[in-house]
Amino acid sequence: MAVTTSTTSHDSRPCTDTFTSHDPAADKTRRLIDQEMQRLEDSIRVLKSRRNVLAPIARLPPEMLSKIFSFRAAESAESLNPLEWIRVSHDSRHWRAVALDCPSLWGSLVFTRPKWSEEMLKRSKMASLVVKADLTCITPRIFEAVRLALLHGPRIHELQLRAASATIKHLLSTDLE
Repeated sequence: MAVTTSTTSHDSRPCTDTFTSHDPAADKTRRLIDQEMQRLEDSIRVLKSRRNVLAPIARLPPEMLSKIFSFRAAESAESLNPLEWIRVSHDSRHWRAVALDCPSLWGSLVFTRPKWSEEMLKRSKMASLVVKADLTCITPRIFEAVRLALLHGPRIHELQLRAASATIKHLLSTDLE
C-alpha cells in the first residue's frame, strides 16, 4: 500500500512523502496527525492575521494607504521592473483589498508584460490611463495590448508611443471600435 504523508517545510508549504506501509493502524494515525497539523496551521494563520490588525500601520485609513501605494507605484514606474510596487498587495489581505479598490493605482499600463496590461486595464476601472509604449521591438501580444489600451481613448491622460512610422500606421489603421 502506498501512503502519502504531508508535512510542512520551513516556509509553510506542504511537503509530501510517499512510502509503502503495511500497517493500516499506523496509516490511520499518520492521517489523523496530518489533519491535526493542518488544523493547527490554520489556527496559527488566523492568529497571525488577528495580530497584524493590531500593528500601528494597520490603523491607517485606506485612503492613506492608497496614497502611500501611489507613491510606491510612481517610484517604480521608471525602474527596470515597473510592476515592483504590486508587492505591497502581497503583504496582507487588507493591503491587497486596499490596492484592488484603488483604480488610479492601476492606470499606468505596463506593456512589457501584455497579460498584466490587460489586467491593469480591468483594475483601473474608469480611472485615467497613462499609455507609454516602446514599440521598436514589438511582439504580436504587445501590439494587441497597446491596441486594447487605445480602445479606452477618452480615459487616456498621457500617451507616448515610440515606434517606426509603419508600426504607428498599422496600429492606428487597426479597427479601434
